[in-house]
Amino acid sequence: MKKVKLIILTLLTTVVLYGQDYLPVINKNSIWSVLNEKYTLLGDTVINNVDYQKIYYHKGIEEFNQDELTYLCGIREDTETGKVWLIWKDHEEEFLLYDFSLNIDDVFDVKGPEYSNNSEPEYIEGYGEWRQVVVSDIFHKEIDGISRKILKVHGSEQDGTFLYEYWIEGIGSTKGLIYGGITSEMVGGGQYPLLVCLHKDEELIYEYDPDYLGDPIFPDTFEDCFGEAPVNVSEISEEKVKVTVYPTVFDHKITIKSKVPINNIKVFDHRGSLVYEKRNTGLFHQITLDTTDWKAGFYLLITNNMSKSTSFKIIKY
Repeated sequence: MKKVKLIILTLLTTVVLYGQDYLPVINKNSIWSVLNEKYTLLGDTVINNVDYQKIYYHKGIEEFNQDELTYLCGIREDTETGKVWLIWKDHEEEFLLYDFSLNIDDVFDVKGPEYSNNSEPEYIEGYGEWRQVVVSDIFHKEIDGISRKILKVHGSEQDGTFLYEYWIEGIGSTKGLIYGGITSEMVGGGQYPLLVCLHKDEELIYEYDPDYLGDPIFPDTFEDCFGEAPVNVSEISEEKVKVTVYPTVFDHKITIKSKVPINNIKVFDHRGSLVYEKRNTGLFHQITLDTTDWKAGFYLLITNNMSKSTSFKIIKY
């Protein structure tokens, strides 16, 4: 009888220790550098009576200027189950971004930034199930002096050894914080996102190394990392952003507004096909696009003025 009690006590202790040892992905004073994109957590928000951390980002700026940041989405985490949820700005429904409780061969339906929240997984000939990833391996590895649980996930049934990523406890996907499951997407000639480094409290926690975890899709060059996060979230403003697109998660229309004249717009779908183009030799500062006939999913919108090109990731639901 004592032996049975001892076994039960050991099991309970193991469960408790596992909950205590889980390393949360969401940490304040962190900067995820994803190629030339930077993501950081600044401030709290309440959506549908649920508490979230607010994710801000910028792209292609030489330094982390708080006046250039844009509020992107809210994120929350359940440290007892190892699950992370994300909800887009001006959106009402959250989706599961990570699940560190998955086991090998478990399938995860991707509802990440490249997809519509209403889209269901579909089968594409030659690629297998799309908008799904499957866990192919689970192991532990020391990163920044801490042993972390790592899930290897791949997206294609037939090409899983080529399209894969790692979900690292306390860090997120090796493709970037909000890009969990991106390997289930077909970029169509575009470049996959890649987590170049992660800073916490201005200290380097993770740095990309193709020989460390291994990653078959990586750029020839990428931007330098830096770890100094901005402060005073109340001072953050989007006034200095020259071109704005809203809403970034849309249904029937989107509006493009610029402080400088735009002379052309191009929109590409997830396969890289051109779905919309507008050229105007007279230039314009604002335009609203009718997107009623567009299919649900991820799009890349590119604007050009006389001296600069700006790109936006947008989603039709």
